[in-house]
Amino acid sequence: MSGTCGEYLAWTLSLSDGKLTVTGTGAMTSAPWNRDVIQSVELGFGVTSICDEAFAECGNLSSVDIPNSVTSIGNRAFSNNEKITTIDIPESVTSIGAAAFAQCTGLTSIVIPEGVAEIQPYTFSWCSALESLEICGGLTKIGDYAFSESSYSWLWGSYPLPELGVGVFSNCTNLRRATLLNGSVNLPDQTFYGC
Repeated sequence: MSGTCGEYLAWTLSLSDGKLTVTGTGAMTSAPWNRDVIQSVELGFGVTSICDEAFAECGNLSSVDIPNSVTSIGNRAFSNNEKITTIDIPESVTSIGAAAFAQCTGLTSIVIPEGVAEIQPYTFSWCSALESLEICGGLTKIGDYAFSESSYSWLWGSYPLPELGVGVFSNCTNLRRATLLNGSVNLPDQTFYGC
């Protein structure tokens, strides 16, 4: 199976091993592939963005290779994928859309690159296995419920705390300790509700 997914992007999907390969340059503008078949994704260097819902609800997807040319990840781009356990977000990424990884119930760890200034609402919500979160600095805002219902046992911040939306860490029922450094903190409603 093959086709185009952007003005200068082409894709091929191997039915034998479920590998989706995207090559070319520029922005991904559509996701016309069969989601039930995809087991792994390899985006070639030159792809600059991942469109909204590009790999959402790919029930067999377990491996994703994102190149250092990607600068933005769209809304719900990887949402509802239970077999992804880890994903490397390259340093080139500066924008991660709302609910981009929501309900990735197998995801255990994530590193937010320094260039990302804002985490949108629900970006990592309902990631029930997510235990490790590393934020490399540079964040100015974390949206509503961005990390709600994850599995953190502790939360530590050494950078100035960014502006927080409502319920950012709500219903993280394993959370036992939160250490927030660098000055006083005003916490919005429901920041730690249900913890």
